Amino acid sequence: MRVQVYGAGVVLRDLDRIKRQAYTEELALQVAAYVRTVILGRTQSGRDYQGRPFKPYSPQYKLVREEAGRQTRHVDLNFSGRMLAAMQLRTTPQGARVYFASGAEAMKAYRHDTGDKAPKREFFRPASDDMPGVERIVTRHLDEVIRGLN
Repeated sequence: MRVQVYGAGVVLRDLDRIKRQAYTEELALQVAAYVRTVILGRTQSGRDYQGRPFKPYSPQYKLVREEAGRQTRHVDLNFSGRMLAAMQLRTTPQGARVYFASGAEAMKAYRHDTGDKAPKREFFRPASDDMPGVERIVTRHLDEVIRGLN
């Protein structure tokens, strides 16, 4: 018995188009913006990337914050606002990155994230709980690519 498939060329052409359009800098930027948003939200609510509360302020630093009129209910890594405001996005043909635009703020973030000369408060990374949001962004993009084949 012999089976002949018609239209295989169309399928192969469409698969090639999907492959070419699957990655775009716009998609990478959307994913990076989402990751930055969840990092900022989690950090401002006083939780690390695993959802654990940050180590509390020392009594001395808590007093400094109170005297400066800053909140002290929970650690939010926000005194002047410069460090978190320095978190920026950059796209390339290969992907996107979330980074700190200021060297001084990058060092401050590094020290907090690693515990080098500051209490360790791991905040600068996506969590496994963030991946469904990334998957939704990518799936929505791929759906649009596939719908555009018609």
